[in-house]
Amino acid sequence: MDALRAYIAALPEARGSGDALASMYADLGGQRASDPNAFRTKVDWWTRTLRDMAWRGLVTNTMSLTLDDALLTGLARPSTGRPLCIAVVMEELVRQRRAMRRADFLSQTTSVHQRSPLSRVLWEWVAQPVWRAATNAWHESDALGDEDAWHRMHGEWVLLDNVEQAAQLYRDAEAQRIRGVLDSVLSRTELHAQFASLHDAHGRPHLTPADYVVLERYLERDDGMLVTDGDLVKIVARGAPRSVNEADRGVFAVRNMHRKLTAQVDELEARIKQAHARIVQALRTKQPEERAKAYLRTKKQLEEMLTKRVGALETVHSLLLQMEQAVGDAEIVRNYETSAATLRTILADPALQPARVDATMDALAESVEQGNEVHAALTSQAAPVDDDEIARELEQLALDARDERVEPTEPAKQLEPSKQSETEAKKATTPTLPIRRRRPRHVWLNA
Repeated sequence: MDALRAYIAALPEARGSGDALASMYADLGGQRASDPNAFRTKVDWWTRTLRDMAWRGLVTNTMSLTLDDALLTGLARPSTGRPLCIAVVMEELVRQRRAMRRADFLSQTTSVHQRSPLSRVLWEWVAQPVWRAATNAWHESDALGDEDAWHRMHGEWVLLDNVEQAAQLYRDAEAQRIRGVLDSVLSRTELHAQFASLHDAHGRPHLTPADYVVLERYLERDDGMLVTDGDLVKIVARGAPRSVNEADRGVFAVRNMHRKLTAQVDELEARIKQAHARIVQALRTKQPEERAKAYLRTKKQLEEMLTKRVGALETVHSLLLQMEQAVGDAEIVRNYETSAATLRTILADPALQPARVDATMDALAESVEQGNEVHAALTSQAAPVDDDEIARELEQLALDARDERVEPTEPAKQLEPSKQSETEAKKATTPTLPIRRRRPRHVWLNA
C-alpha cells in the first residue's frame, strides 16, 4: 500500500495546499442532484485515477478493482480521510456500462457491448425500474452520504476500459506475430504465457492469473478472436468459422505430445548429466566400487530411455510437418478453386467471346491499314528537291556573307555643311535601283 500512497501523493491535485485533492475525496452522493457539473468532474477524475492505479499494478489486479477496506486504507490520507466516494464512482461506471461485477462478467453469455432481445426486455421491464427506484432512493437519502453506497458496491468489479486496452495490446501483438499454419491451435497455458508478455510503451501492465481469465473471456465472447474447447484454444481469423473441428483436436493432441516429449528429453538429459557427475564424484572420492557401478548402471538406463524418447520425438515432429504441409496444401487448393471461379466469371463477359474478339481484331486491322494508306499518299506526293537550285542559292548566300564582312579602309570625312547639302540633293535626284530579293523556296504539293 505504500506504492499506492506514493502514487496519490504525486498527483497534481495533492500538491500545494491539497485543497483540490480534499475536494475529490469529499462525499459525492449529495452532489448528484444538487451540483451535476461538479459531480461529473469528480467522477471523471476518479475514473481516470482508478483505471491508472489498476493499470500500473498498484492494486491486486489490472482488469478488476476490489472495493474493500484494504483499498480504502491504501487511499486514506491524514488530511482527507478515506475516499468512500469511490463507491458512487463505481455506481456511475456500472450505469455507463464501463464496469461489471466479476462474477456477472464471467457468466454472461452475450457481449457486454450489446444486449440480446431477451436481455433488452429484462432491462426495460425489470432492471430499469429497479434502477430508477434505487436512484430515487439515493437522491432522497443524500443525508446518508457515501456510506450507504459503499455497502451496496462492496466487492470485485471488472474495469472494462482496462480490459479493452489489454485486448488491443493482444491484437497488436498477434498482428505482428509470425505463425505457422498449425500455430493457431494452442493450449490455455500457452495462451496465458502470451498474455504475460503483453506490455505497452511503458512496460505495463503486469497481468495476474485472475486477469488472464478475464481477458480470455473477453477475447472469446466479445471480440470473437478466440474459440475454446476444454484446454484447447483456437485463434480465429476475421470472417473464419468460430468452431473447433476434429482436425483442430488432432493437431492439438499431436502438439501436446510433442511438447511433453520435448520436456521429457530435456529432463532425461539433465538426469544423465547428474548421474555422470555422481560417477565422477564417486571415483574421485574413492567411494565403494559398487556405488559407482550403480550410478553407471542408472546412467546407461537413462541413456537408453533418452534414445527411445528422441526417436519418438523425431517421429512426432515429422508427423507435425506432414500435417502442416497437408493444411497448407488444402489452403492452396481452396485458393485455386476461388481463382478458377473468378476466372470463369471474368471470361463469361460477352466482350471476351471468341466471335466478338475476332470481329474486333478484324476491325482494328482494317483501321490500321486505312491509316497506312493515308500516310503513304501524303508522303509520296511531295515535290522532289532540285539539287542545282540548292547549289545556286548556297553560292549566293556565300557571296552575300563575304560582302557583309568587307569594311571601309578609311574613315568617312566630315563634309562641310554646304557640300553636305549638295550631296544630299544629288542623292535625292539620283534614281534608286530596286533591290533584288531572293525568292523563298517552297515545296508545292501536286493537286
